[in-house]
Amino acid sequence: METVATGIRERAATQYDTALQHLTGVDVDGSPEALHQYRVHLRKARSLLTLYRDALADTPAALLAQLLGEQARAANLARDLDVFWPSLDPGALKDEVGRLRQRTYRIFHAEAEQQQRDRELALWLLKLSWPCDGRVLAPETERVRQHLKSRIEHQCQRLLNRSSTPQWHRLRILIKRWRYLETLCGEPSQLALLKEGQTLLGDFNDLCSQRILLKPLQAGKGKAARQARQYRAELKAAQMTQKNALDDWIQHLLMKNSADAPIR
Repeated sequence: METVATGIRERAATQYDTALQHLTGVDVDGSPEALHQYRVHLRKARSLLTLYRDALADTPAALLAQLLGEQARAANLARDLDVFWPSLDPGALKDEVGRLRQRTYRIFHAEAEQQQRDRELALWLLKLSWPCDGRVLAPETERVRQHLKSRIEHQCQRLLNRSSTPQWHRLRILIKRWRYLETLCGEPSQLALLKEGQTLLGDFNDLCSQRILLKPLQAGKGKAARQARQYRAELKAAQMTQKNALDDWIQHLLMKNSADAPIR
């Protein structure tokens, strides 16, 4: 039977190796898919290490999760700009965002170079033989699944009572972790509803990120500033529309659960 220590270490190592393969292709003038996949595979590896942290308490999992989290965060702003910049109409605002994207990529590459030793440490830790207390992966996965289910239900109820952008972000992370759990260790064939929610939450997060990006650009009297102010207002309206769709999805999710139907 597959143990937690071996199963999670091997899966995390596979995801991390894949992330590093994509890192070599990250280029501001190339396809944004390389940076996107780099972040996705870092998050998958880190999610596994975080989700199974109780069972991996005597292993390097906590240190690895920290290292991978720092590497992923260095790419966040560049990814936000990769999504935002192509969506803008040609003009002063798009030119300004394009210059910001160029600067952000330069910063990312500088930080990635500084993180080389961290990457070497992570690779070494993933090649070690981790201490094993005999816990079997399958039942531990079920325990993790039930814990995530409880946290998601609690977060949904919280949002129905009083929503805020940080609370939506927390739900997005929980949904994403559950999808990663099922695709890497569980039942990927039963994820339709969670995938729908993750898409809605991802779109909402993009709108929030774009409004944040525009805030410093709207100061001043130039054409780019005027366009930024106008576009920020349009994004705010889009946020409300997206929030209504998310409210409907949450209610659907909770109704399925109250009827004792599987929600994954």
